[in-house]
Amino acid sequence: DLLVPIRVPQVWCPQPAFELESNVGDTQELPQHLCGAAVCQLKPFLLPSSPPPSSSSPPSPSSPPGGFKKPEGWGKRCKSFSHTFCAPRPDKALCLALSSSLVLKWFHAKMQRCLSVIRYRCQERCSMTLSVEDDSLTLKLLPKSDYVCCHIAMSVRLIPAVHVGDSVFLVAQPWTRTRSPESPGSTPAHAKPEALWRVYLPKHEQKLLNWLKEQTPANSCHLKCLQVLKALRDVGCKDLGKKVSAKWSTVLSSHNLKTAMFHLVLKGPLEAWDERFLMERLEDMVRFWRERLRQQRLMHFFLGNKKVPDFLTVPRQIKEALPVNLLAGFDAALLDLVSVQLLETWNCSHLKMKLTHHKHLPRNH
Repeated sequence: DLLVPIRVPQVWCPQPAFELESNVGDTQELPQHLCGAAVCQLKPFLLPSSPPPSSSSPPSPSSPPGGFKKPEGWGKRCKSFSHTFCAPRPDKALCLALSSSLVLKWFHAKMQRCLSVIRYRCQERCSMTLSVEDDSLTLKLLPKSDYVCCHIAMSVRLIPAVHVGDSVFLVAQPWTRTRSPESPGSTPAHAKPEALWRVYLPKHEQKLLNWLKEQTPANSCHLKCLQVLKALRDVGCKDLGKKVSAKWSTVLSSHNLKTAMFHLVLKGPLEAWDERFLMERLEDMVRFWRERLRQQRLMHFFLGNKKVPDFLTVPRQIKEALPVNLLAGFDAALLDLVSVQLLETWNCSHLKMKLTHHKHLPRNH
């Protein structure tokens, strides 16, 4: 995956919002099937006004707060942008909600045009193609056989993201194909799945990985275990239908696998992750995942987690958000299917990996 930062017009300040507000000022949580999501709220940069507005005339609901004014040329610069990329926010005067689906649509078209410009420059070295798979944009690179000694193809998923400060990104990803649908009319337009964004903290994740590298044994196997779990995920989906395969890959997404690894490794002891115990730790990860799937509960490592190590300096808004269950909204039957398929794939993997010293997990575990 490769994050592609995008910028909104400078008259707007993007901020994550984890709650919805009604017209009367009440707040409510985002629905469970939108767990881990946030509204990308766009607040205007208001300039100080002089003199302050007269108290004799009450301001209109859409007017800026007293003592502030909109930047010059506000309407011309924002009208086209808001109509193209934003969902209405009736609960917030002067605020917009950036729609992830509208940004994705624009991003796909923009990348296609960019590729047509740069493709000819690289045509002697490699072939480049863009494909849309499950609403995700993938760049495929295939080196020319006469240019490099190793004819290795590479696929990179391009993901548009908005930086909202404190090393926090809001990531545009497809939402609607693998989650349970919400009740009709239960969610405002600006909080529909296609308008929401995933919260991503790449620098905090990297800082945690660097800390684990220092604290675990020099030949620690925690990253190797993560790679093996990803390989099991890719192998396991081959026996499933296309629709179920997409859901399987979403439940066992790279983000969810990494989250589970963080939770398990920090349980300790860190010395237990020496490479000598690779198979034991793999067993632990499979057991951990099956337990999470049975309980239908895998908590987001950062959002609402009061036990995040202090050295990570997670932004207050992230730490004080409500805890997020990453498996909320998935059908129980689907999670049971993933659990069974994961165990079967794990048991079969020993023959493929030729790890004869492994002690098999019981099939009824």
